[in-house]
Amino acid sequence: MSIALARTGFRAYPSKMDWHPLIVHYPIALLPLSPLCDLVALWSRRGEGHLLAYGLMVLGTLASCVAVLSGNAAAEGHWQGAAAGEISAHEDLATWTMLLALGTTLGRLPLQLKGAMDGKALYACIGMGILIGVLVALTGYRGGELVYVHGIGVVTGG
Repeated sequence: MSIALARTGFRAYPSKMDWHPLIVHYPIALLPLSPLCDLVALWSRRGEGHLLAYGLMVLGTLASCVAVLSGNAAAEGHWQGAAAGEISAHEDLATWTMLLALGTTLGRLPLQLKGAMDGKALYACIGMGILIGVLVALTGYRGGELVYVHGIGVVTGG
């Protein structure tokens, strides 16, 4: 700890901070909003809503990639404990969610560039978005169990 920090009363934190709890909430918020925006755009017949939905999907997909990587880093040291099976199940769900989001995002890109967001392609994107939203909910539920039931990632004693 530096002298300046000691004098002001601030504590120095270890360099290996667990970023996963901060990052994980972005895909949780962004990915389920994408199909909802598509449905509102479809209902209101406003095409720009599909662009918003795609932007949310892109941002949510990028955030899910970072969340999976940070989750893998946070899981180190917990693979031998009592919750190893639950960690593995959470990791598997998160990876499948990320891969489906990535596939949907990349598959929708040519349609977005052409401006051809209607018909079967639109309904397929909405369906995949809903499936991704369900996987996000299941993954988040498993992650919440790891924290609140098993105490994984909880720092005690200040």
